[in-house]
Amino acid sequence: MRAIQAFLCSVCLVLTDFIQRVDLTQEDKPSIGAVYHPRDGSIAKMLEEVINKSTCQRNFDSKSNDVCIDVILIEINSAKDLLIYALPSYEMYSRAMVDLLDFCIGKESTPREKVAIVFEADYSAVATQVYSIAREMEKFRVEAIPELKVNDNSQLQRALEVLPKVRANYVLVICRPENLATILEMSLRLGAINKDSRWFTFNMDFKGNISKSCFKGLVGLQVNLTDIRKATDLKRKFQLESNTNQISEITYALVNDTIYAVVEAFKQDTKGISRHLRDCFADGYRIEDSSKKLLNNLNEKVKLWGITGLVDFDNNTRSRLVERLDIINVQVRGDDDGNTESALVNVGHWNANKGNTVNKAVQLDSLEDSIDWTGDFWEELQCLVQNKKNRKKPLEGRVLKIVTIEDSPFCIRIANQTEGKPKYEGFSIDLLDAIQRKMGFQYTLMTNKDGKMGSKNRNGKWNGLIGDIVEKRAQVAIGAITISAVRELEVDFSKPFMDFKVSLLMQKEKEQVNLFVFLQPFERNVWLSTLAVVIGITFLVFCLDHLSPNGYRAMAERSGEGDGDELNLFNSLWFAAGSILQQGADNTPRSGSGRMLAGAFWFFTLILISTYTANLAAYFTAKNTKRSINSLSDLANQKEIDYGVLNGGSLYTFFSQSEVEIYEKMFNRMKSEATFVNSTKEGVQKVREGGFAYLTDGPYLDYYNSREPCNTMMLENLLEAKSYGIALQRNSELTNQFSVAILQLREEGVVDKLKKKWWDRRSECTDSTVKASSTPMSISLDHMAGVFIVLAGGIVVSVMFLMVERRCNNLRREVNKSTSMASVKEQMDLPVATTHAYRRPFSDHGVENKTINNIDNRRNMDVKDGARARDGMGAPRMQSRLPNVYAGAPESNL
Repeated sequence: MRAIQAFLCSVCLVLTDFIQRVDLTQEDKPSIGAVYHPRDGSIAKMLEEVINKSTCQRNFDSKSNDVCIDVILIEINSAKDLLIYALPSYEMYSRAMVDLLDFCIGKESTPREKVAIVFEADYSAVATQVYSIAREMEKFRVEAIPELKVNDNSQLQRALEVLPKVRANYVLVICRPENLATILEMSLRLGAINKDSRWFTFNMDFKGNISKSCFKGLVGLQVNLTDIRKATDLKRKFQLESNTNQISEITYALVNDTIYAVVEAFKQDTKGISRHLRDCFADGYRIEDSSKKLLNNLNEKVKLWGITGLVDFDNNTRSRLVERLDIINVQVRGDDDGNTESALVNVGHWNANKGNTVNKAVQLDSLEDSIDWTGDFWEELQCLVQNKKNRKKPLEGRVLKIVTIEDSPFCIRIANQTEGKPKYEGFSIDLLDAIQRKMGFQYTLMTNKDGKMGSKNRNGKWNGLIGDIVEKRAQVAIGAITISAVRELEVDFSKPFMDFKVSLLMQKEKEQVNLFVFLQPFERNVWLSTLAVVIGITFLVFCLDHLSPNGYRAMAERSGEGDGDELNLFNSLWFAAGSILQQGADNTPRSGSGRMLAGAFWFFTLILISTYTANLAAYFTAKNTKRSINSLSDLANQKEIDYGVLNGGSLYTFFSQSEVEIYEKMFNRMKSEATFVNSTKEGVQKVREGGFAYLTDGPYLDYYNSREPCNTMMLENLLEAKSYGIALQRNSELTNQFSVAILQLREEGVVDKLKKKWWDRRSECTDSTVKASSTPMSISLDHMAGVFIVLAGGIVVSVMFLMVERRCNNLRREVNKSTSMASVKEQMDLPVATTHAYRRPFSDHGVENKTINNIDNRRNMDVKDGARARDGMGAPRMQSRLPNVYAGAPESNL
């Protein structure tokens, strides 16, 4: 009968780095759903096969332990309350490792031995636990080095460089099994392993791979296998079915025991467990009593014998309880034929329940010298490191025939040679020498007579460098050989040593003399707007000065001096012109509103002049005029300039086979006008003579564009990216070796250095306009709109300030008038002599107040300078009567 899968959130089983969750339901015949979340995808797939294939095909009933398994991925955080650990806790591992170290160091250790702890960042908590247990030991002390980040090679090296300085013979490595080899090999290269070294690790699960030399002599712990043969049979069975060797016997054994423990827990009390269909990890889910009961069954009632011994769980930590851990050593075994191989050998065990005595807890199956330590293989490991340094180069002693063509800057014949074979220099020669140093070969260099990279002729034969390789006249061809599909069918290519795009070389267009270039930074509307602003500021300054009570005109009227024409219409225009040209003016606004307007105008001028100056400098420094050709479309649609490509080159093939309309049009014109060239040098010469544009690879044009007479310019990035590679014979054994060498040279920066040597440092054109650039953009009104807005805001604020000034002035006059009238009325009622108080300007900075008393005649008195007497606001002269006590007193100034 079919098994209906319904999942009760019950138990999650953690197996080393894997999490498994087991759910149970029943309808007629129940089944189990196991859910795990592994960190390694390949292990996950294998564990799924292990679970399914070991328990599937048969339904569960009261007489059978066989179950049906469903596997579902879950997140570990969602199952924290339901975790059961199938391995012993790290606390038990830490205690066992400290006991093992203490036992191996022995009683004669004087002074205290050093034990270095090397750990990955993810295992810092475990390292801390080991340290806390070990610090109470008398025979040794723990030296911790910085935590390791295996994915960061530079950080890993810096951390492990501390290890030789510690000088610890005993080293404990706490890391993932897959990272152990990386750490050991790096330590070996840094000199951290010597003849007295003894290295330990927690997890000896190498996933079936212990053949690496760095593992030799390693000692670690492992869960005890009571039935090794059964565990081996399980591995052999599933290894054949899944075609993998990445899972060890201990993993199969732990999976097997875990499944049967869950089955046993389910059998303890099937009636108390809910079988309702539910999403175990839906929002709001709550662990029910039935789930807790199943957990209790696993913790308290399940005790069975499996392949890994007694399967029992601790009630508090939910970790697997074990009575012993095996001590495993990587040893080298040989056969009668003299062949050797590494093997995991059980050399002893650690007993968890043997009291506090180390000698009782740790027991070896034979004498201690039966352990092969890491230091015992020191000489072999040193030879391994030395051999890596002095390893014979792959092509050492071989002589290769290499062909190239004379083609600047890749291969240039050295001039002034009188005797012997011609010698060459260039980018290709330097690159070839660098590869030679990597691979150790010798070579004889030949030059191709055709002077071409290679193309098929009408007879189907290849010419040029590709032809030499196809006809096996040479083993290697080096130069600016573009990797293409057509060529790839005939020869092999190495990895690219240079990437590029197609460019266009053309003669610099003659600069047109423009006498009014100083007008170019701004567009016409900006100039007109600026002129309008100057005129508008002129009228505004004039109006504000005349209307403001604090302006020059008002001050002149009050003082009676001058005419107040400091900011008349002409002077206002001179102020605006001087400000816009940053030269200043004779007079500036005096009133607050005028000064507000002037400030806004000066800010406008600052931004305007700064922008103009910067853009004008760009016009004067940029030597290139505006280009008439900016793309292949422009080139194809004009008739004044001819253009061409290298005859028989990769671009020739591209244009001849292309079905794109514009490319077909260009090829037809080149063909009809016969503008193909036979060499790049010929194409460049035609460009310099004028009326011709040459299309070819960017590196070529970069080189020739920087040569005298420096009358050319480039248009770059016209077609898709291409690459140069080294051509070799079809299916050549040298292809991969050359590719590896090129990748190494690129990673080491050698190729970039060679490019700078043959392109940048050999440039003969010193100006900065070797490559075409666009003309500086004129500043439009849109770009300057902001500064105009600021100026407009300043105008509005100044007008508002003028209104406030006038209003305040009117209020002040009304107050003074009312105060004066009240004073006159009061004094008219008193019997006093006539007095007259007046004020006159004393100087530009103050006013002298004079009082003239007229007692007898009540006559008017003029001031000494003859001016008409006024009060502070220009009111008419006032008379009042002084008290009789002053009658007959002489005139005086108070």
